[in-house]
Amino acid sequence: MDARQHHMQVKNLLARMAIQSPERFFVTFGPNGDATYLADLWDAIGQDLPTDERVPSAGVATWHRSADGQEIIVLKLPPSGARNEAFFVGAVRNAGGCRLFCLERVVLPSTSAEFTILSEMAAHGRSNWGPVRACVADEFANLMCRVAADPSARPLSFAPMRLG
Repeated sequence: MDARQHHMQVKNLLARMAIQSPERFFVTFGPNGDATYLADLWDAIGQDLPTDERVPSAGVATWHRSADGQEIIVLKLPPSGARNEAFFVGAVRNAGGCRLFCLERVVLPSTSAEFTILSEMAAHGRSNWGPVRACVADEFANLMCRVAADPSARPLSFAPMRLG
């Protein structure tokens, strides 16, 4: 099944928000932000979609951690039901800047095999960091931090696209 518009529109909007204004992203979704903002945003975007493309906001949650000079936000989205939909959208911010990652569902068209990958979205494109096991928010945060902290790490692939 192809990704639903609702999931993709919210994932891409969150990516643009983080890329264009990391400070605002961290204020909005950080510990002093509005706890209902993500669900309200999800529902507002769904109102403009056909009924069969809407996904309820049940399950959305915001997770935050600051430690060792890094600030991390993980946004849990409603359950992923199709390829390219994200389980999580997360950002890591440190003295070097802000990086945005997603934990996404992948379904191979040729075999219907399903797995998860770590992707990174930036103003100039999307990187595929490869398969990872499905995980919970704190494990996803640790995975993002490991990639962000390794200057020698290289993604498996990169697709140019304009997000910023």
